[in-house]
Amino acid sequence: MINAYFLGAKVELTVYNSEKFLRKTIESILNQTYKNFELIIVNDGSTDSSENIIKSFEDARIKYIFQENTGVADARNKGLDFAKGDFITFHDSDDLSVPNRFELILKQFDNYNIGAVHSDMLLINEMDNPIGYWQSKNIEKDKLLRYFIKIGTPFNNPTIIYKKETVGSNRFDTKLKIGEDTKFFLNVLRNSNTLHVAEPLLLYRRHANNSTNNNNYDTLFAHVNSILKGISLKKLLPELEWEKYSQNFNMARAKTIVSYYLYRRGMHREAQTWINEALYLSTGVKNTGLEDFIFGIGNIINKNYKQAITFLSRIVPRDHIVENFLGEIYGFNNDTENAMKHFLNAIKYCPNYPDAIDNLKSLGGINNHNFIDTTFKKYINYY
Repeated sequence: MINAYFLGAKVELTVYNSEKFLRKTIESILNQTYKNFELIIVNDGSTDSSENIIKSFEDARIKYIFQENTGVADARNKGLDFAKGDFITFHDSDDLSVPNRFELILKQFDNYNIGAVHSDMLLINEMDNPIGYWQSKNIEKDKLLRYFIKIGTPFNNPTIIYKKETVGSNRFDTKLKIGEDTKFFLNVLRNSNTLHVAEPLLLYRRHANNSTNNNNYDTLFAHVNSILKGISLKKLLPELEWEKYSQNFNMARAKTIVSYYLYRRGMHREAQTWINEALYLSTGVKNTGLEDFIFGIGNIINKNYKQAITFLSRIVPRDHIVENFLGEIYGFNNDTENAMKHFLNAIKYCPNYPDAIDNLKSLGGINNHNFIDTTFKKYINYY
């Protein structure tokens, strides 16, 4: 990893046995059209020729730090301790920045009251050949955590440039083997606005040594579990109308919904735990349709859609949440007409309900998903 800090800007590059790609990476940083930055390179105990490659560069902007191998999170924290610039970015030691990346992103901070800017990225292989495109999107700060729990990381983490005052005293969790960057940005940006630049300003390298490859279940989801421990369900799911119903009723429904999110992300063990907690909270809550709701969602998880409809249809009156989940069932059964009806009902009852709005997008994409930006189609079927 390379840490880049701007003085102007500061770039942090953390390095561990990166000799194969390191020279190209450093060159892509030093050759930026924006020049006013400091490059802090933290060598995390490399045993290959990485140090010789770093020392071969004679550039006053480079600050070199060597430490015994303690992992990427600790190395990034070390770089943060030396950060003096107004902006900061973390650059992996095998990725490449396009020449105007810093210039284009830093320009965005002049016009918006935001804490970070991020971009799309082009995926490349070990031979520098393009193998894919990762498109990001802008997420409102109040919806950031919800998006992460439901779907995953909304940003291309390596592309982010932060305002240093937004980072503040936040540091990377050294207990995590992967996902430390995601937990970091969630902590940093939970109360800050962000801006997305829809251009591939970073070339992200995919190869056998990427940290997310070949990790077990616990390692892959450790950062998600770490975030779940401190989650505010009231803030995560404001559509539950917390002041209208009892605490146990709301908490049981909230835990059921989170269970559904986690199951769809592949976190089956955690999903079972959350729905068990929902069932426990439902004990003694009478005449509310709560158990029908829990069993209805449980049957959606298990793809018993007929049973799920039976349970959810018994709930009277139906609110926006029940309507939305009924719509999802019909969507899974390819009954778009009934799915549409229920999603629109959900939005009628609660106009700012994000899940129902997202589900309309999903319905539209079933048969025909059109990009206004037709750049993606330029070479399709060209030959």
